Amino acid sequence: MAESLLTIAVGMAGTRPAQPAQADGDCTEPSTETIEKDPGVYLVILRSSLHSERSSRVMVSGLALLTCTAFYLSTHSVIWGRKGKVVSPSPIIQNRPFIVVWNTPTENCKKKFNIDLDLRAFDIIENQNERFVGKNITIFYQNKLGLYPYYTDTGTAVHGGVVQNASLHQHLQQASKDIQNLLDHNFHGLAVIDWEEWRPLWDRNWGDMDIYKQKSEELVRSKHPYFPEWLVFQIAKSNYETAAQNFMQETLRQGWKLRSMGLWGFYKFPDCYNYYHEEPLTKYTGQCHKEDVPRNNQLTWLWEASHALYPSIYLNKIFRSSDNARKFVHYKIKEALRVATLESLSKSLPVLPYARYTYAKTFDFLTEIDLVHTLGESAALGASGVVLWGDMEFPRTKDGCEELKNYIDHRLGRYVVNTTMAALLCSEALCDGHGRCVRQDPSSRTYLHLNPSSFQVLSVPGFPGPQLRSQGELHTEDLLKMSREFTCQCYKGWSGPQCREK
Repeated sequence: MAESLLTIAVGMAGTRPAQPAQADGDCTEPSTETIEKDPGVYLVILRSSLHSERSSRVMVSGLALLTCTAFYLSTHSVIWGRKGKVVSPSPIIQNRPFIVVWNTPTENCKKKFNIDLDLRAFDIIENQNERFVGKNITIFYQNKLGLYPYYTDTGTAVHGGVVQNASLHQHLQQASKDIQNLLDHNFHGLAVIDWEEWRPLWDRNWGDMDIYKQKSEELVRSKHPYFPEWLVFQIAKSNYETAAQNFMQETLRQGWKLRSMGLWGFYKFPDCYNYYHEEPLTKYTGQCHKEDVPRNNQLTWLWEASHALYPSIYLNKIFRSSDNARKFVHYKIKEALRVATLESLSKSLPVLPYARYTYAKTFDFLTEIDLVHTLGESAALGASGVVLWGDMEFPRTKDGCEELKNYIDHRLGRYVVNTTMAALLCSEALCDGHGRCVRQDPSSRTYLHLNPSSFQVLSVPGFPGPQLRSQGELHTEDLLKMSREFTCQCYKGWSGPQCREK
């Protein structure tokens, strides 16, 4: 039995690692806690006795992740874990089974107010100057990519309004120009298209989106005024879905053609519409609507053209610190992971859900337990990472920037470090560094958290200021607990219970 040493260096400024929840998920929001304010670097040394003759050392820092390690595209991934299941793809950043990516335009905080959020110190991947558009992640809104057809709130048609009226050729020409102008030739990050005015399946255009059904039928009637209504409906639905498929599919293909190292996909896809409505909260199950799983199967063409999936797990405040938040996120991600590994696809897809650090339509930050329900649930189920989205509201003012920095320093950042490091440690300990740890039982309350009883935080002299050093041992009982609760999903080219077979 050889000793395996895993060393992880993560820069941390103005905070220290969270006292994480126990791995069984019984995490409560602390009422009071003393936070050490010394800036510096955490050096976490994790020693463990493994049933392995292999001894390895992995060194990863927040800065090195951005400057030395490129995003790389996962390819075909038909690999098998302990129970012979098709698994998630290789990590987006080498040797990092779970990452957190910043998608908030917070450049004003440093530029205008001299408030440095110091995201890299917490292993949060960011664009240069924390911009929306950059080498690590770029999001394309409806007016930033091609000639997206839609109707305004007043019913005015833009670029044809309904997709059947749009020129796909002209759209792709403009999209090509936009991609080449916005993305460097060697772009290798997340390429997210955010089109939310209409959905490609006819039956999912309800509420304000019903206008796309109405206009589609009007278009058929204008060409065939004597057709019966049942035939108008059938033709309108068929024409709409065909045009929508071509528009979305060809946009992804064009993006891939021009920037083939990008992970192209649509925001909020897939979805299973398990949103809370008016039923009593005590009756909320979080489960996907029964009709939406087969509907997602109808979108195989979209998944095949995608290179990553970006479902949304934004929490409404009504779910604050409740088990309903966990249910909501659990079934969203579970469905996305199912779609990502459909047998009909030629490749497995990375899943990176979009999360917010505030509750939807509020300025209230997520509680610690709701970070567990979002980031923690995503990691434990086998997602490749999480994208943290935010709008311009906090960076508008100095007070907003200070509030955001305080939240990152004292809650969000330390939980990110906790989860990303635990995922890396579990991968190294159980999967020989060649796989991702996922729950044995997807419905369990187990999480990838470091055991707080195994680590100490030490303040040591350093340059330019004091450094905080977290040092501890991974004990035999910790390893046994991991192996009971988690299993390995091997990366491309590896197989076996511990991903040691090539």
